[in-house]
Amino acid sequence: MMRAAANFNQTKFILRAIIFLITLILALYDLNLLEEIIQFKLLGNIRVYHLLWFLLLIELIVVFIPSLSTSLGCGKIYARNYWAVNYKEEALRKYIQKYNRRALYALIIWLLVLTGIGILYFKALITQTAIFLIVVLFYFADQFCINVWCPFRAWIVRNKCCNACRIYNWGQCMYLSPLIFIPSFWTYSLVIVALAVLLQWEYQHFRYPERFSEISNLYLRCTHCLTKCKKYLARIAKTPGKDLSSSN
Repeated sequence: MMRAAANFNQTKFILRAIIFLITLILALYDLNLLEEIIQFKLLGNIRVYHLLWFLLLIELIVVFIPSLSTSLGCGKIYARNYWAVNYKEEALRKYIQKYNRRALYALIIWLLVLTGIGILYFKALITQTAIFLIVVLFYFADQFCINVWCPFRAWIVRNKCCNACRIYNWGQCMYLSPLIFIPSFWTYSLVIVALAVLLQWEYQHFRYPERFSEISNLYLRCTHCLTKCKKYLARIAKTPGKDLSSSN
């Protein structure tokens, strides 16, 4: 299952990279042409942006379906991805507190980014089309963080990998959040569903914290990892004398 998820993430990365590059090329070549394509009628009153809305909505809804959440990073909220092990309650409590604090730092940074975008927009320094371009950039960046390199993992949350990431399911809300500056049913509906994904994640984290830590969930330990990153992180699993049950 996890190998399939890794392959799926590679496919998503390629598709999002193509979408980003095509959008960027069109924007640099002729911004008006890009706007015309977005508004282009496909069938009757159905336009390109309606199709984009539908595809994004499906991508969000899939997260709510346990059988389709094949990625451990995303799916660890579900019981099927929890492999119980004996652990010390105090160790888990300290672990959760530490990563909750780091998640708060990530939230503050993202709100600052979003505030900056809002200031630029309301001062008429960027347009709605620019907001759309930012969303496309963030959409690609979300998958880039999973497949290549993530500043949140490296500098802020500092989790060992995506599987153990405290804020994995924040991504949808993050890349769609700039749409709050474009009031319409199509934009707000996406933001609301993305927010529901975030709330589901946070509720599950509050209700079942043991599913989110390698201290209490064997699936999150490198020794039981089935994703491709195992070959890069195997040295961690082989480190002698490492007692995860007492780690904080």
